[in-house]
Amino acid sequence: MSPIRRELQTAGYADLGVMDPTESTRQVAETVAMSLGAIVAAPIEQLKVTPLGIKPLNTYGGNYGFGELPLHSDLAHWHRPPRYLLLRCVTGSPNVSTRLFDRYDLEKVISPDLMRRALFSPRRKLDGKMYLLKMLTRDVLRWDSLFLSPKNDSAREVAKLMSELGSGPQVKDIFLSQPGRTVLLDNWRVLHGRSGVPASDAGRSLDRAYLDLIENGD
Repeated sequence: MSPIRRELQTAGYADLGVMDPTESTRQVAETVAMSLGAIVAAPIEQLKVTPLGIKPLNTYGGNYGFGELPLHSDLAHWHRPPRYLLLRCVTGSPNVSTRLFDRYDLEKVISPDLMRRALFSPRRKLDGKMYLLKMLTRDVLRWDSLFLSPKNDSAREVAKLMSELGSGPQVKDIFLSQPGRTVLLDNWRVLHGRSGVPASDAGRSLDRAYLDLIENGD
């Protein structure tokens, strides 16, 4: 088992430290993917903070701007979200944290049985279809207060409980403050968010890559 995979199994994320800033994020993502038996599943995207009204409302930036981003899974409204999320600092800030919340800590706060009963749907049709998604299965935890709509009483109860979660000791803060600093998240297990961004740190930017396992047919 690779050290990265072992760290993912233990904590749900792997702090990869500063990976050579002279290499492109595509190169870094491919190196990490190879160690996992995975592939880079989409083009690399650069995430920059912008004021409200700049980005479209189908993005987190368009809804929250410089404000705090709530805990969520990336692409939780997909039938099968990407397995891994790689975030790499381009322009850092010591004042802005990436927040991580492990599934197993969440299960201490909200009953797993309740989450398994909770059914959601995407707020908009995907490929002309609307379908129901379980918040929690054996393999996947998904959550998104913005792009998932509760469809039964269990889902409405979960949504209320999630809205009441604070930034307690179970939430881990990682500061991607140095160019090349990289973290890899298990997107099926760990929810992530971001602290608010002071105006003085408006230049902060991260690269994002999605990885999926070859063994899962991707």
